[in-house]
Amino acid sequence: MIGTAMALLAVLPLFSQDDRELTGIVEDAGGKPVSGVAVWLSSGWTGAGTIPARGRAVTDTQGRFAITIPDHVPHSRGTPEWLTVWAHQPGKAAGRVHVGPISDGRHEETRLTLGPARPRRLTLKRPDGKPLEGATVRPLALVPSNEPIVRFYLSVPDELGTIFASKTDREGNV
Repeated sequence: MIGTAMALLAVLPLFSQDDRELTGIVEDAGGKPVSGVAVWLSSGWTGAGTIPARGRAVTDTQGRFAITIPDHVPHSRGTPEWLTVWAHQPGKAAGRVHVGPISDGRHEETRLTLGPARPRRLTLKRPDGKPLEGATVRPLALVPSNEPIVRFYLSVPDELGTIFASKTDREGNV
């Protein structure tokens, strides 16, 4: 009985109500808050190969957002999956940040920057070298926008990947 009580007390701080919410602000490249921006929370791939959004929000007039972290999402020290926060506004580059473990209700406010859109161009060809027309191209992972050295990629939530998806044209370009 004492062992069970001690184990329960050790787990309680990891799942306190204070650390169930992730807060932050979305800014433009000049550091000004941006309102009405869609924000997603993700925590990597599922066993089924999907990347679900674990939470969603929209920024308020001061560019602020709050997302409740679902109980089933790992969010504390000792878990293999950290959280990723994504922000998207049409015509801008997506803001994305890798958020470290949240423990004891203490974490820094998450800040995302929406920079200028930078088009990427790909050309897809069939095995015979001819253009591949009508293929859907959808990002599965992007580098974090807050890391000076790229050591890993962040899994794009399915819902956001669908927004970014494009089809190749007659020349196989997208």
